[in-house]
Amino acid sequence: MWKSDAGVWLDSQPSGTHFTCDDLTRAIGLPDQGANRNNVVGAWINGQARTGRIMFAQRMRKSSRVDRHVGLQRVWVVV
Repeated sequence: MWKSDAGVWLDSQPSGTHFTCDDLTRAIGLPDQGANRNNVVGAWINGQARTGRIMFAQRMRKSSRVDRHVGLQRVWVVV
């Protein structure tokens, strides 16, 4: 279900839109099922990059999520 919601969200973003994993999870939430649910977001993003739907924008941004402890995250751009 989460992957489907993520795909719908990505499809709604115009080409050239910059976003981070924080933006995605803010819009649709985190996955709530599965043994590795915390890894689903990154795996989904990497899959979208491999298929060419998004590209790394050559920028990093600090996460705003408390549980990520202000860790760096990639900025992606919709192709």
